[in-house]
Amino acid sequence: MSLDNVPSLFILKAMIAKELQRTGGINVMEFPNLITKVMQYTHAVNYPNNANNYMIYLLDIVAIDGDKITLSEDGIRYLRAFEILINDITKLP
Repeated sequence: MSLDNVPSLFILKAMIAKELQRTGGINVMEFPNLITKVMQYTHAVNYPNNANNYMIYLLDIVAIDGDKITLSEDGIRYLRAFEILINDITKLP
């Protein structure tokens, strides 16, 4: 599946949501490092990441509880919808 026409903010949100799901959350101080790693990865695979001011676009998928950032209820629904769509797309002949 080509990502050429997929908006970079969508890719950013999906990757951040997936990582937060995988880890169960991340320390607030480590969150900028996660963003940097995602941006470096997208650059390494030649995906244009022009997600300037990305933080405001992540507010709906994250929840902050003390010093930990986790997926919000919206983030869980977003990730679930994303996974359903990807699975349905990959099943097409």
